[in-house]
Amino acid sequence: LQKGLAEMLITDLSQVKNLKVVERLRLNYIMKELKLSTTGLVDEKTAPRLGKLMGARTLIKGSYMVMPGPKITMNAGIYEIGMPFSPTTANFEGTLTRLFRMEKELVLRVIDYFEIRLTPQERERILRIPTQNMMAFMDYCRGLDAMDHADFSKAQSYFEKAVKIDPKFGLAKNHLTVPKIWEATHNSN
Repeated sequence: LQKGLAEMLITDLSQVKNLKVVERLRLNYIMKELKLSTTGLVDEKTAPRLGKLMGARTLIKGSYMVMPGPKITMNAGIYEIGMPFSPTTANFEGTLTRLFRMEKELVLRVIDYFEIRLTPQERERILRIPTQNMMAFMDYCRGLDAMDHADFSKAQSYFEKAVKIDPKFGLAKNHLTVPKIWEATHNSN
């Protein structure tokens, strides 16, 4: 879920013309360079360095916990680079079936934090739910993970499974060609 939720958040925030969002793959590369794990990504010591390397003024770090029920809690911290380390936080709790709605609520909360007025078209694109099928989403998440580990054939397989389960799942469709591009780039370096 971690990579899929991050990708959805980045995709949604990228719909806002007044925001410049760092892509997940670039963030992964920078984290590897800094030898940071995802669990210790943002703290008082690493936030300024990470922000400076990315050219970012603000970092958003999220976490989630799946509990019996099945319930999920999502938390996000918004960190201003160069300011005292005191994140603005947002917390959401609900059933796993509300996962995609909760992600949209989080995106809107981040946009409110920046005091950005969305155009009707931006709001419509952001509120679009990519899939209603949790199995398709999980295969998509597995595909992202495989891609991050340079296992491009496995990533391709997971993205294909996701699209087979939900043929309207645009995020998964968009990634069907990405592993091939990354594999060609990875093998040429």
